[in-house]
Amino acid sequence: MIRVSLRFFASRVLKTKRMDKGDRRTLERVIFSDGVRSRVEAEILLQLARTIRENDSAWTDFVVAAIVDFAVWGSRPTGYIDPDMADWLIAVLTEGGATALTRRIARDIVKEAHGVDRRFTDFIRPWWLPRLPWSAWIGPEQRSWAPA
Repeated sequence: MIRVSLRFFASRVLKTKRMDKGDRRTLERVIFSDGVRSRVEAEILLQLARTIRENDSAWTDFVVAAIVDFAVWGSRPTGYIDPDMADWLIAVLTEGGATALTRRIARDIVKEAHGVDRRFTDFIRPWWLPRLPWSAWIGPEQRSWAPA
C-alpha cells in the first residue's frame, strides 16, 4: 500500500509532467523522509523519474539513492540482492527500455551491496563483453583435463 500523499503527488506530477525544486524538496523531505518502504513506492518513483523530462542533478541523485537504499538495505537479507529482488529489479529497470538513470541505479546497487545474485550482475554487464564460462578464460595448461 502506498502513502496517500504520494498517490496525490504522483497523479499531479504525471498529469503535468513537471516538477520544480519545491516539488522535489516536498518529495524528499515530507513524502520520502523515512525512505522508500515498498516495491510499489519504488516503482512510482521510477515512473516519476521516467515521466519528468526536465531533471536536475539533485533529482537524479535522490532517485538513485532512494532506489539503491531500498533494494540493498530496505529488504531482507540486508545488504544482499537475492534472486527474488534481482528478478524484480531487472523487470522494473528494463520497463520502457534502459536509460542512463536505470543503468546508474543498477551499477550503484552492485557497488553498494555485499553480494548480488548472478542474474543481476549478468544483467548489468555491457553487451559487448562475452558471456563465456570461466573455463574459457584460463589457458589449456591450467585445465586438468587438457591433453599433455
